[in-house]
Amino acid sequence: MLSGIWKPSLRHLHGRLLPLRPRYIFLTTGRLPVKSTSIMSGQQNASSAAGPRGTATSKLKRPSSDLPPPAKKPKTDIAHVRQHLDYGNVPANWLDASAQPSTDQPCLQFTYHKGDMLADAPEDCLLVHACNTQGVWGSGIAKAFKEQYRKAYAAHRIYCTKKHNIANPVRTGTAQLLAPCDDNEQHWIGCLFTSAKYGKNKDKPDQILKNTGRSMQMLLELVSQVDAKVSNIRMCKINSGRFGVPWEKTEEVIKGIALKPHWRTEIEIWEPEEESQAATEMHSEGKQHAQ
Repeated sequence: MLSGIWKPSLRHLHGRLLPLRPRYIFLTTGRLPVKSTSIMSGQQNASSAAGPRGTATSKLKRPSSDLPPPAKKPKTDIAHVRQHLDYGNVPANWLDASAQPSTDQPCLQFTYHKGDMLADAPEDCLLVHACNTQGVWGSGIAKAFKEQYRKAYAAHRIYCTKKHNIANPVRTGTAQLLAPCDDNEQHWIGCLFTSAKYGKNKDKPDQILKNTGRSMQMLLELVSQVDAKVSNIRMCKINSGRFGVPWEKTEEVIKGIALKPHWRTEIEIWEPEEESQAATEMHSEGKQHAQ
């Protein structure tokens, strides 16, 4: 039982007595009561430690797990799986003395076919054509490539005009190997840079032939890096169209390449039916005039 007795207190201020704040003296009988102020102060301390509205204590930190993060799903798109290759993928000394013409080394073997080389080509087949270094596939069989392999052409265009420019053009005598990237056409495309420009500004025939030998060697080297992924090689009669170089001269240059042990040895040469027929008729007319 507590009872409070008010007892005024006085203090001196400039010679005057002033009453102080009243104090209570508790008379106790038995146990002292627990001060409510200590309870309140404890609650205030707890609330101040918890922060505003107790947000700090309500948001508990999750214990760190020792398990590694889940692995990302690999991209199955073939454009990410396979990489386009060019002269940056061959070592600096890739073309050494062992690749020069020699009677002791094997040469490329050609098998000739008539028809559309793009039609019914087996999966992972390599289709080869000659092109300029400007990234333009505007006529001839190059135009057919552009229409059928749009994503491959877009990659080729970026390579010629974005990764290279007028100050740093694609070098003739090199090659580019485009990996399959078109959804419905899973074919490799080999680009032989045999002329710097096209049309009236194309390179001279002798220069085109010189570029053809070196670019074909580089293409074979690039193919060797993905050899297990390439089924077979098809090639048109390169340089004989818009570049105006007789096929027989190009054929002689390519067959004169001495092959390295890890290079392919066989190439299919395809000629359209109409061109084959026209060539036969011209050959027959030449014989008649000669007689």
